[in-house]
Amino acid sequence: MSMNLGGSAVKSDINVTPLVDVVLVLLIIFMVVTPLLQKGFDMEIPKEAQADLIVDPTSLQLILTVKGAQIYLNKTEVNRNNLSEEVEKAITGHKDKVIFIQADPELDYGYIVQLMDLCRQAGVDKVAMITKENLNVEESSP
Repeated sequence: MSMNLGGSAVKSDINVTPLVDVVLVLLIIFMVVTPLLQKGFDMEIPKEAQADLIVDPTSLQLILTVKGAQIYLNKTEVNRNNLSEEVEKAITGHKDKVIFIQADPELDYGYIVQLMDLCRQAGVDKVAMITKENLNVEESSP
């Protein structure tokens, strides 16, 4: 350390204390904020053993097919306004309250989510989506 005795000499030492203080405060802020930025959804990911499940349209499973404005529940045309009641009638007696939804890829996703909500209101426990690998839309359509 040097002592200034009142001379006119200019001190050229850099004071890094404020810089270190600012860097440490920023580090603490980032450490606190980073875990709060991680958001996500709780999902039920299928197990590997169930990944190869092929849906058989002739079985007793409930399949909701959506083609444009037409809705079919197991190859029977259903009005959207009566969908909840029809699904509720169809799941009575089933031990597993599962419905498979098969829809055209061109349809609005929000519309399909509304149909899923109607099925949930009818008492369905699980809603599954049928992909092209499992069942072709043209093969099962009424």
